[in-house]
Amino acid sequence: MNKRFGLALLLSAFIAIADQFSKNAALQTVTEGIAQPITSFFNLVLVYNRGISFGLFSNTSVDVQPYIFLGINILVSIVLLVWLFRTHRGLVATSIGLIIGGAIGNGIDRVLHGAVIDFLDFYVTIDGLARHWPAFNVADSAIVCGVGLLLLDSLAFDKKTLQK
Repeated sequence: MNKRFGLALLLSAFIAIADQFSKNAALQTVTEGIAQPITSFFNLVLVYNRGISFGLFSNTSVDVQPYIFLGINILVSIVLLVWLFRTHRGLVATSIGLIIGGAIGNGIDRVLHGAVIDFLDFYVTIDGLARHWPAFNVADSAIVCGVGLLLLDSLAFDKKTLQK
């Protein structure tokens, strides 16, 4: 096992634990569907996301859906673990660690609650109308950051390859 693999797994565990801790806090303090204003652009609001990112596919069968999404989650995590084991690039390992940690955090929700707990609600007010970004959580943030870092790495790696 290489050092990057171990550090990425540690990062994954940290993300999953931080995600579950923050969701537990939200479950204890936030009432479902009622926004608690924090700033002029941020609320806490408890939402059960039964779909995937941004609530896509949330209107499918509630009995089957969490298990389908959990299965996809596990399959993607296995593929990422293999990629992580094979990579020797630090930024790729960090990216994969973030994505796996987020996948684990959201996977735990699907097992415990049948849905992913979202509670961070950012918005901007334009002409007196609040336009909200879909609610999300720490795991979602880690996944987005991990994918963004992978994209940056691929752009940098391609540039280095082309210069040779």
